[in-house]
Amino acid sequence: MKKKQELLYNLPDMAYTPGTDLLIRSGQLSRDRKSGSLYCTLDFQVLADQGPKEVTVLLSFYDVEGCQNGDQFTYTYSVPEMQRDGRFGDRDEIPVPTPDAVSFSACVTAVTDPDGGESVFGEADMLPLSGPRTLEEAYEDAELAEQFRVRYGDDCRYACESEADLWFCACGAVNHESEKSCHRCSRLKKAMSGVNVDSLRAEVAAYVRSTRQDSELEQEKEQDPEEPETESGKKPRRSRLLIFLIPVVFVLILAIAAIPGAVQREQKYRKAVEAMKAGELDAAEEMLQEIPSYRDSNRLMNLQLPYLRACELMDAAKAGDESALADAGYSKGDINEENTVQMLLYTAAGDAFQALGDYEDSAARAAACRSAVEAEVERLEAEAAKKRAEELALKQAEYDRAAELLETGFYGEAAAAFEQLGDFSDSAEMITECQYQKALSLFRFLSAYDVSRISAKIGVGTDDYSIFSMPNSEALRLGSGCIDELRAACGGDPVDIRMEDEPSGNLVSLKDALTEFFVSLDGYADSEDYPAQIEEKTDYTKEFFMLCEAGDLYGAQQWLLGYGGVFPEREKWQQLLTTYMPYCGIWVLSSGDPNLLSKTYGGDFECMYVMSRVLLTKDENLTMRLSFGDNNSLTLDLPVEYGDRGEIRFVNRELMTGNYRVCINAIGHLTFERFDGDWNRMGASEYERT
Repeated sequence: MKKKQELLYNLPDMAYTPGTDLLIRSGQLSRDRKSGSLYCTLDFQVLADQGPKEVTVLLSFYDVEGCQNGDQFTYTYSVPEMQRDGRFGDRDEIPVPTPDAVSFSACVTAVTDPDGGESVFGEADMLPLSGPRTLEEAYEDAELAEQFRVRYGDDCRYACESEADLWFCACGAVNHESEKSCHRCSRLKKAMSGVNVDSLRAEVAAYVRSTRQDSELEQEKEQDPEEPETESGKKPRRSRLLIFLIPVVFVLILAIAAIPGAVQREQKYRKAVEAMKAGELDAAEEMLQEIPSYRDSNRLMNLQLPYLRACELMDAAKAGDESALADAGYSKGDINEENTVQMLLYTAAGDAFQALGDYEDSAARAAACRSAVEAEVERLEAEAAKKRAEELALKQAEYDRAAELLETGFYGEAAAAFEQLGDFSDSAEMITECQYQKALSLFRFLSAYDVSRISAKIGVGTDDYSIFSMPNSEALRLGSGCIDELRAACGGDPVDIRMEDEPSGNLVSLKDALTEFFVSLDGYADSEDYPAQIEEKTDYTKEFFMLCEAGDLYGAQQWLLGYGGVFPEREKWQQLLTTYMPYCGIWVLSSGDPNLLSKTYGGDFECMYVMSRVLLTKDENLTMRLSFGDNNSLTLDLPVEYGDRGEIRFVNRELMTGNYRVCINAIGHLTFERFDGDWNRMGASEYERT
């Protein structure tokens, strides 16, 4: 029957994208003979214990000149539940949109695992694989390939070779590079890939010699044909006698001549057997090589001796005997954390038993060796896990000790302890936490004391001292508890507190030093908020300027006289207070219109008393505020002006509502004058200080 499809193209190589756990084993481009439409199919193999849920591939098609034909497009497979080595995709016929395509390529671009997680890949991630070679292709010799099967098993068809991060077992299974033994047949990769080709050739030659010798022995056993009888049907008597005697004599002569050689061969054979029983295998091998065709010497050399050597390796593996490494083709330099003496010897013994096929109990011993290797691997993994757990417990104890040091204020020691822990837990972050806690402790000290005359260098380690410097008079002003609290703020870290009029060394103000310390934390936690808080906490003139801005110049003067810290431009501010304090007070009407002040509000009541204050801001803006009326509920603000001769007056210049002026006259009275918009004097009142 004619096939319904015409095969146009086969993908030349297998394709594999690391990380997908999928192998594209083959791909075909075909034409439906009836409809003429094109479609392609892909054959996937699962390389993980559990197959994916969905697989998306990117397909590209090409014309006869190898140029891309049409746009690329994607196709998504819905994969049924399957385990490792499962196959899918070869029944999905993907329509090809370009009717003149003659070839195509495919690569995996997305894989959705059974839990719904998705991994994305690119075209550049795909690797072409040449696939496994048969033993005949690898060795280019059918006899060597057959001998490989004799040694390792009849199911061996391929050479054990690696590509990308995969390796192909002799049984044809595909394994990951991290797998030391085949997931299907349990053969060790090291044994399969490390086959000595010369040893295979030697085994083939030995087999040929043995076969030839057996054939010659069979030919010697064949009897000569009998002589024909005479015409009467009877041989002459003399002839019969000669016929009888000649062979007997000939045999006797041969026997007499052969006795010494036969005896010698038998003696060597028996000595070889005794040597094997005594474990002297090298001596036994030498003797058997001298009599290769005598009795079963060939079997002893090719089977029994290798079997006994393998048994010795197996016993040495059980005992962990390093002296047997040389017999297995290893040295002490091959021993490491992943390959113990037992693993190396069991592996070599298992390979030797595997090569013997079903001779005696070789198959069972080979399996036992593989199990022993697996048990050793499990033991090493258990020991490694125990060691990791112990190291983890030790690190946790060291971490707890570092945390305790931090809690008790030993910031430098704690930071050093966390640094020793490397990348354990959040140790790297905790180093910064130590510095942050020290900065907070010093900030609390700064908030409690006037530190304007304290200079500092803040240390961050056990060998990096913190240094503080202040005049002795400042220490006395701050009180005896200041020094103790400064030491307590540094916790258990080394600190040097100096009493000196001028700071020695490269010190800056404590305010600036602590600000730089917070900035060095590079935004850790809320460290960015503290420079502004430090600025606010160290503004010791804030109360003074609040009094000035409220017009309480007398209170501001008392504050300034009592403040012993650093006050910038102290003399200038003292002079300002002295100048404007006379303008502040309570005044009683001495002459003039008592209703003049009320008229500024459109009223007409007597103002017998008035209170004045001069509001002085930090940027030296001055305003006089007059308060009058019931409970001084009415106020009038007048900015300061200076006359041509430097006289001080407070003037309100509002042309639409009138102008007002306040000054102190020669006799110390507060005079209030009212003018119209053209500065024509409309009235005045005069108040004297109570």
